[in-house]
Amino acid sequence: IGFTRRLIAALRLGRPRWIIAYMTGPNLAASCAAWFVPGTAVVWNVVGSQRDRHLMNRVERAASSVLRFLADGAEAVVVNSDAGRSHLLATGFPPDRTFVVRNGVDAEAFRPRPDLRDEGRRLLGVDADAVVFGVVGRLHPVKGQAWAIRALAQVLPQIPTAVLACVGRGTEEQRTALE
Repeated sequence: IGFTRRLIAALRLGRPRWIIAYMTGPNLAASCAAWFVPGTAVVWNVVGSQRDRHLMNRVERAASSVLRFLADGAEAVVVNSDAGRSHLLATGFPPDRTFVVRNGVDAEAFRPRPDLRDEGRRLLGVDADAVVFGVVGRLHPVKGQAWAIRALAQVLPQIPTAVLACVGRGTEEQRTALE
């Protein structure tokens, strides 16, 4: 509430034409603040639109419900996939203002580098013949590391050299649970 008050004061002072918010909390704060500053349009960026509600806490579930209610007030809602857009439309978001803007990937910077394969395996302590699977993302249930670990357990009987590499940061508690 304090942040939203400060945001309203800043908006009244600066009178921006647009507020572009990213994620649930900022989307809600921007929409509430814009009510107090006529002429300010709000654009939401929504990620994780298909999150399992069981992985959300009570506040996140309530905020998601409020977002659906407020969606008609957003000038535009931006998602990063067709699946995300379909999910939002199915939950009541306005189809004429819900758009897909895909995540960009620099194909030159993120191209396969066979020349670095052996070095990477050496650094990870992985044999040259191992099949390596990977998960990159912060350590959090929505990122799926636990699913990858369960999948590896199913793969190992068929591919005993399989290895799972998880790259990401999180709390010590999250790391210990996954280990």
